[in-house]
Amino acid sequence: LEYEGQGEDFGSRGKRFEDQVPLLRQLWSQPEVTYSSGYHNIDDAGINPLPVQRPIPIWLGTSNPRLLDRVARIADGWMPGSNDVDEVEPEWQELQALRADLHPDDPLGLEGHLKLRDYDESAWVTQAERWREIGASSLCMITTGLGLGSDADAHVERFASVSKLVNRSQTNVTS
Repeated sequence: LEYEGQGEDFGSRGKRFEDQVPLLRQLWSQPEVTYSSGYHNIDDAGINPLPVQRPIPIWLGTSNPRLLDRVARIADGWMPGSNDVDEVEPEWQELQALRADLHPDDPLGLEGHLKLRDYDESAWVTQAERWREIGASSLCMITTGLGLGSDADAHVERFASVSKLVNRSQTNVTS
């Protein structure tokens, strides 16, 4: 419904999205941007102030193997749709090969997912190590489903205690 409300075609959302990525990169890095495409027409517009971090990395999430080529072409990192490292590994290898062909000097980041409720505490470190082995550059630990309810401090405390177990200098751990 949101596409109809904006007068847009749901079927062209992927092409429109791909068109937006270079536009965003320009807007985040240049004081003035003129951009014209089939989806966007911008004349001497800009963001003021510009972001402090430039460039801003764009990470894409998908579990659809047909969309891996998009990730390889336009993203800075990939957030797979699965928490299962063994399921992700073959897609990651395929994605790395695609990326190497397209951007050999620009490696792609990988965000691993560690859904804590899916494993007992003894497996948390093993799972984090598996993500590191396949090349994850960051690890997102998911604390929902642990019986912590809506107490934000409890989630932060659990995250901190698990981080101490699994954090290594090679992997960034995020919540």
